[in-house]
Amino acid sequence: MCLGERYSYLPTVSVAAAESADTVAAGETLQFSATVMNGSDPVESPTITWSLSGQAQAGTSIDASSGLLTVSVDEAADTELTITATYNDGTDHTGSATVTVTAGA
Repeated sequence: MCLGERYSYLPTVSVAAAESADTVAAGETLQFSATVMNGSDPVESPTITWSLSGQAQAGTSIDASSGLLTVSVDEAADTELTITATYNDGTDHTGSATVTVTAGA
């Protein structure tokens, strides 16, 4: 099956943090969500795999199935973390968002 048979448009993936946050404190968590669109139509219940880059500490991670980011208490302030959502439909389209770590409380 070619992509044209499955989609009227190639899917797009957008990623957002809870409450549109663009920062997260060291030692805290932040939930991410992904929206997949086929043109102007949302894809119902898309299967997403989450990944993370930019972290310096092993304790900073993202749950690959839920999109929950956990930032290590040792992650340095001003570290930029990139969170990527991959739409698992065979096309592997991605979307990403960036947050900056702030000093923990």
